[in-house]
Amino acid sequence: MDHTYVDEFQKPSGKRPLATFQDTEDHEPPKKRPSYGERLTLRVWKWLDLIPDSSGTGPDELRETSTGEVGVQRPATPPFSQWTPSTSHISEARTCYSCQTGITEKLLVQKSLYRYQHLNRNKIIYTIGGFGPPVPATVSAVCDLLQRHRDETDLSREQVLKERWFSRLLLFQKNGAWEYELQSWFRNHAFPSDEALYEAGLALQGRAPFVPDCVPGFAASNRVAVPQPDLLYGYDMIYNQIPAFTRLEGHDCEGLHPSIANVAGSYVGYPFCVIEIAPDGPEFGGGLWVAINECLGGAATCVEAINKLNRLVQERGGPEASQVDEAIFSVAANQYTAELLVSYIAPDECGDNCYYTRRVASFLLSDPDHFLKFRRYVKNIVDWGNGHRLRQILAALDYLVELESKEDEAVTEEEEPMTEEEEPMTRKEKEIMREGYNLRPRRRK
Repeated sequence: MDHTYVDEFQKPSGKRPLATFQDTEDHEPPKKRPSYGERLTLRVWKWLDLIPDSSGTGPDELRETSTGEVGVQRPATPPFSQWTPSTSHISEARTCYSCQTGITEKLLVQKSLYRYQHLNRNKIIYTIGGFGPPVPATVSAVCDLLQRHRDETDLSREQVLKERWFSRLLLFQKNGAWEYELQSWFRNHAFPSDEALYEAGLALQGRAPFVPDCVPGFAASNRVAVPQPDLLYGYDMIYNQIPAFTRLEGHDCEGLHPSIANVAGSYVGYPFCVIEIAPDGPEFGGGLWVAINECLGGAATCVEAINKLNRLVQERGGPEASQVDEAIFSVAANQYTAELLVSYIAPDECGDNCYYTRRVASFLLSDPDHFLKFRRYVKNIVDWGNGHRLRQILAALDYLVELESKEDEAVTEEEEPMTEEEEPMTRKEKEIMREGYNLRPRRRK
């Protein structure tokens, strides 16, 4: 019986024999396919290796990160079979200086300590309630203008409730919405139309990154993310023939470089309203927290542009009437609420100028009354930007251009040669001049 069992066991069969312990050592285990995050991290490392390093370090050394550490040796890239994801690699890759794309900037503003480590250290402060210094009188006067009533009969509370686009907003609140869907909804139904803005001489631009050199604190170790607003209201510096803007083309006034007037790097000059829309929900847009963080950096950059213009007018002896109100509005919204903010420059307790941002009003978008009030505030902001603020900017630019024209005329008068009628030449000077122009030698008598 035992012999029969052994013969059956030793009989070859068509099945593959079981592998022994020695066989497993000879064969390599199957390689596991890396995840999307692992492949993305490796691509970032390869991209960093292609960046030339001005400090003279090799490509395998990590560049300066947000923590200020320089010269940290990057470990060799392991093969996929031995790859173990590390959080440090991902965090370092996220903080690389990439102004060409908004991915890194988006990850930066999503940090939990972004307001404290990046904004507050660069003197960009978000205050609520009675905290912080008092609001300047000029900024309070501008905020009071937003509450004025408008004679509009296009929409009422009953009509809003019947509109299909308002029902779509309620669906966004119920099921969530992607960022491009919510931005399109706000642009079509909550904000003024593009045609009305273009007819008024204003410019509207979306998703254009600001010039990094204009961003306050961009060169710091804990830098501010480069703003890339979803919508930006300003003045058309190219296509709109505003006299003060067209006169700047023929002058090279010191301090009026396009990087000051044109913080968006395109045709939008001296912006007055920054809009950031980020839907709330998992894997959507980061929510209202991210939208406010983006508004703080964008509004501070616009305030700095106006502050440079005011300093230039003050340095050249301009009157107070040529000063522009340093107030910039911003809107941070998701599918539930909209926050209206105002930014300005004011000294802190130590006397240093800081960029303060305060909340003007909050609106519950699911309430038709709040929605209509929000639309009225936005339209009043556009009217203020196209009226009172534009006149102040034109007055400041006219003063600087006229002052530069007078300086150019004075320089040309000093360099202009004196004629014989203005100052007669002596007989000896005339002989010297004739001898200098006469190339032939003179014969002596």
